[in-house]
Amino acid sequence: MMNGIIYVLVFTICTINLSCQTTQESTAGIAYTNTNRSANDSIVPNDLPDFANFTYPATKKWDAIKLVDGKSLATIGPDGKVNSMGYTLIANIKGELSKSESCSIVVLNVLTGGSAVVHIVYLFDTSKNSPRLIWSLASGDRADGGLRNIYFENSLVTLETYESRESQGDCCPKTYKKEIYFFNNDVPRLVKRVSNLPNPDHNAIFIGGNPLHSS
Repeated sequence: MMNGIIYVLVFTICTINLSCQTTQESTAGIAYTNTNRSANDSIVPNDLPDFANFTYPATKKWDAIKLVDGKSLATIGPDGKVNSMGYTLIANIKGELSKSESCSIVVLNVLTGGSAVVHIVYLFDTSKNSPRLIWSLASGDRADGGLRNIYFENSLVTLETYESRESQGDCCPKTYKKEIYFFNNDVPRLVKRVSNLPNPDHNAIFIGGNPLHSS
């Protein structure tokens, strides 16, 4: 009788150990975006979500946009005019708005078919399985409010846009504006605005990335 009890205990312990080893092996080598997750949170690997193959939700200014392999081609009519604009993914900037809220800023370039350079910006909460849209905006065209940069810094979002003052045409703004936002319950609150900052290259391109952390 005693031998039977010991056999059952040994078998149970071995089964538990085997189960734990299997779980550890199945998750080995995966880096997670949300290291401060709670019991109710889903685990999301670093390479997810795949914003290059993704349907962006409709906003007040834009319809839903579906990208495949990072792009959605523009359609051209028989007259050579653009029937529907195209879109290209140009940036996926990862950061956080709080210790428990991993986020991504996704930037799409709009293929207008003309000389205008317009970008759409999406801010997603990526802490859980399905990205949740927090905020979005559409930039102006180059010197007229075009997107220069956007990035995370100290759980805030910094937005840089070009200014039209003293610009030499739409292509060549001499200055830009920097705005810093704090998000409270998904609502952006302006913390600081600085205007008339010198644009050293006098162009209107999206430079991308955090200048404080660039190499």
